[in-house]
Amino acid sequence: MTVKEVDVKHEKGSEKGVLYKKELIFSGSKKISITDSIDIDGKSCAVESSNWDDRDSVWRVNLAMASKQTKEKSDDKPTQGTNNN
Repeated sequence: MTVKEVDVKHEKGSEKGVLYKKELIFSGSKKISITDSIDIDGKSCAVESSNWDDRDSVWRVNLAMASKQTKEKSDDKPTQGTNNN
């Protein structure tokens, strides 16, 4: 997965942010309150945790993104008990 630039909308306006895997980083006011969801590129995403980084003056938000379950595809051939000689 690559780093993606996104638009983040919050209670005080909107900012540009960076999304990498489940972590969103964006600058903004320390006075913003990050609740249980945040709007990223027009989609509401659930927030797992958030904190203000004083060192860089940015918000670091961990998103609670649901991962897709991948199922193994069957080729309809038995996997055990075959004689391949």
